[in-house]
Amino acid sequence: MSVAVERATKTWTEAEIQALPDDGYLHEVVNGELVMSPKNNFQHEHIGARLLTALENFNQAHRLGAVLGSSFGC
Repeated sequence: MSVAVERATKTWTEAEIQALPDDGYLHEVVNGELVMSPKNNFQHEHIGARLLTALENFNQAHRLGAVLGSSFGC
């Protein structure tokens, strides 16, 4: 016989999130769980810029549409 156990999720306050250390990670709460992801660095941004440039050059040469960055929100 198996028993399903539901975990209690912590309710994070704004003060608790603000008090988290500046440890090189982005901290956010998703569905009640604290999610930590590494911040982007120079190398990551440089690779992204080169990729967007290559895609935009191809796009312009073939008249395909629009190339947008991740900040657009899609």
